[in-house]
Amino acid sequence: MTIQNPYPTLGPKLKTALDYIIANLPLNPTFENLNNTISDAIYTPDPNDPIMNELLQLYIKSVLPNVYNSYLNSALIGADETNAPVKYTAKQQSVISLLLEGIKAVPLQQLESYLNMVEEKIVAAGMSYEEQTPLFIATAAGKALTQYWLLHIPQPSPWASYMVDPSITAQAMDAVNYAKLPQWVAAGMQGSLLAYGIIKPPQLQPADIATAAIGAIALSAGKVVFKW
Repeated sequence: MTIQNPYPTLGPKLKTALDYIIANLPLNPTFENLNNTISDAIYTPDPNDPIMNELLQLYIKSVLPNVYNSYLNSALIGADETNAPVKYTAKQQSVISLLLEGIKAVPLQQLESYLNMVEEKIVAAGMSYEEQTPLFIATAAGKALTQYWLLHIPQPSPWASYMVDPSITAQAMDAVNYAKLPQWVAAGMQGSLLAYGIIKPPQLQPADIATAAIGAIALSAGKVVFKW
């Protein structure tokens, strides 16, 4: 029986946000440029509520710096007993290892099938719905990012300025980018997992889901733009 991911609408939203980012990101962007563009892609201000606009934009713009800092410190993978993150259980960590490390060894044409297999592991692991949620969000993001970057590696693409090296042939450039794709996808999933739970108890799960989506978009885009 095929496992059903509970967040099927997340993928299209991620792709739409990435399209907005590349269409509106200035040339030679800074970290702040990327963060501001992500905020604009995610949130449309309400002209009748300037205070809430300011608060939400402040929050949204805090996500990328937080996940970026944690990403640099390998906050999900490779941590020992003294600095391992506490927000994910041992069962969740086992799945996270499959997501972030296993995906790098899978042939490109099997990436989505691999993520489907990981979703089966999530359901079979005996975790609560609460424990499953961030993992399913990460796999939904991973599948969407796989589809998105596979679409944009062959040129022409609006992402060309971050993907093309004019000193090598187009065929060689495609090969380089296909080799990088698992890193871009893994970064997005790690961004999702790092961002989930930024809101501390009492948690609002819808807000955590939205935050995880922002983290996925932000870290995958940053990986492509800035080569983190």
